[in-house]
Amino acid sequence: MSDNLLKFIKALFFVWLFSLLIWPFIAFGSMFIFDSPIKSTADMLLRKTMYYSVLSYPFFVFVSFILSRKKFWGKDHKHIKKLVILPASPILVFFVASYFIA
Repeated sequence: MSDNLLKFIKALFFVWLFSLLIWPFIAFGSMFIFDSPIKSTADMLLRKTMYYSVLSYPFFVFVSFILSRKKFWGKDHKHIKKLVILPASPILVFFVASYFIA
């Protein structure tokens, strides 16, 4: 892997870590997902999915960061790209669920 790509991946990890500074405000606001009337069981399931995806975001960031630190210091860089995408998975789940609610 090239040095530029590794620098980009490290910078992206720091973006994920700094995004944890605003996460408490987003987590607090996520409880308002349940304010509007629930139309069906599927609607409630999608709302819970969105809510838990917001709450689980720090877990994915920390797991990815810890695993990437072990991989960065070793010789094996083939799994780094997957670890960069891991913190984005709750965000992706949130937007997919919000698409089906709207």
